[in-house]
Amino acid sequence: MAKVQSTSWSWRHAIISSGLEPTTRHVLLTISCFMNDLGGGCYPTTKQLEQATGLSERSVCTHIAKAESAGWLTVTKHGLAGRKWKNHEYEARWPDAEGTEARSVPQPNEALKDVQCLTPRGTERRSNEALKDVQSNSPYTTPIERERARDGFDQALKRWPVVDSPKTALKVWNSLSLSDRIEGANEIERFVAVNRSAGRKLICSFAKYLGERMWKALPERTQPRAPVPDKPAGPSPFERKNPKWNHKPGVTP
Repeated sequence: MAKVQSTSWSWRHAIISSGLEPTTRHVLLTISCFMNDLGGGCYPTTKQLEQATGLSERSVCTHIAKAESAGWLTVTKHGLAGRKWKNHEYEARWPDAEGTEARSVPQPNEALKDVQCLTPRGTERRSNEALKDVQSNSPYTTPIERERARDGFDQALKRWPVVDSPKTALKVWNSLSLSDRIEGANEIERFVAVNRSAGRKLICSFAKYLGERMWKALPERTQPRAPVPDKPAGPSPFERKNPKWNHKPGVTP
């Protein structure tokens, strides 16, 4: 008799095979780690999901909303009377699944009967086929790097003293190499300080700063010089007149 897979396992497999954005799948798979085998009633905070996914809290909330609107997740708020804070409860759902009602976990004998009792192709023991399929659609690759690049851009833009068009600046930011992004962000304060010390009241836009790589025109940072050892003291005038007194310590002339 075929072993019936848990709802949570089936949900994860369905997510991997879905057409969701890779980063949305990554967030859903992370939420599934907090669920029991029935796939519902978990209460991770956005801070916990931020740490577990490696994304920003803003990105986590964005992809939770996408998953909910696509029908893969039910999000409800729970709180005690008189308390300002509320917990979010996350439950697994299947979009447009027959026998699946809104805000409910599908029953094994209805919506999931075709999923739970089947062994997906390529998931047999020692098979590499499923691993290749998962790796080619892995949510841990480029999309997450793009989210992190956006987070780095947001932080750099906040430090820029001039109001700029985020859309234009982000386009330039994405065209830079990773090393240029890091170097450009690290030189923001020094670039502004050098321009203001030169009497310039107006600072260029962030997009221009990035596009022209203006930080590369900054003077090189002064490197600390290694201390030069003092030269040994020469003989005193008395010693030059009296060579017999120019002797090594501890030796009587």
